[in-house]
Amino acid sequence: MSLTELVERYGVEPEAGMDWKPRYNVAPTLQIGVVVELSGGLKKLMFVKWGLVPPWAKDNKYQPIINLRSETVLTKPGFKRVLESARCLVPVDGFNEWKTVDKKKYPFRFVMKTGEIFSLGGVFQTLVPPNGKTLHTVSLITTEANALVGEVHDRMPVIIPRTHESAWLNPKSKLPDFAMCLSPYPDQDMRSYQVSTKINSGKIDSPDLIVPV
Repeated sequence: MSLTELVERYGVEPEAGMDWKPRYNVAPTLQIGVVVELSGGLKKLMFVKWGLVPPWAKDNKYQPIINLRSETVLTKPGFKRVLESARCLVPVDGFNEWKTVDKKKYPFRFVMKTGEIFSLGGVFQTLVPPNGKTLHTVSLITTEANALVGEVHDRMPVIIPRTHESAWLNPKSKLPDFAMCLSPYPDQDMRSYQVSTKINSGKIDSPDLIVPV
């Protein structure tokens, strides 16, 4: 995905000085791009660290939360408050899940049949550590796998339907406005294929990682 494509797709304003480069292998704790809605309805594309600061964190000593189960954000008060107040979109053109066969893990990529960019659902937090340098962090939300993803894994990222992206981003939205987004995305709109196990290494980031094998 190019920065131009994202600006056109989401109608966003990139953060100042954003050095956007296409990525083919994004691992937890790295910086990823997210779309947030600010007061006044302005949508902003910004980099955040993948690994949420827990709501109870007081300083920079915390265990980052990479994924949050939809069941957790709906039932745990601390996380429910984050869900209700700090939602974001994570633009992607595909995501990976791993199938375990005889103790070996094989990666599969899941994309839309149309090949279009789509949005994963996330929640974000901001931490201001003692050094005063603001840290923005995000966690993806997961839900039960649909039939397609279920062939590989029992969970999948929450995918926000394009028709509900505005409601998901709007800070004024209430749970009933976006609760349906936490359900598994329809599998008939998606396809999958196996990719190289080279993607298991966070040190490798090249276009061949998203090519079918």
